[in-house]
Amino acid sequence: MRSFADRLIGKSIKKIEIGEPGYGIVVSLSDDAGFAIYTEVTACLSDENARTIDVLPSATSK
Repeated sequence: MRSFADRLIGKSIKKIEIGEPGYGIVVSLSDDAGFAIYTEVTACLSDENARTIDVLPSATSK
């Protein structure tokens, strides 16, 4: 089985969406695959229209 990093090679990020409160973010890739991240995340995109996602609350914080 290939590692997660190997499966990402050659793909680009199409969009990053904030999930329901407490459910992290969803990352959509160029081949329409995607994955969810269930933790506090900072994403910096090097694109003229990029945004920085600041710390998101974890599912356990209120």
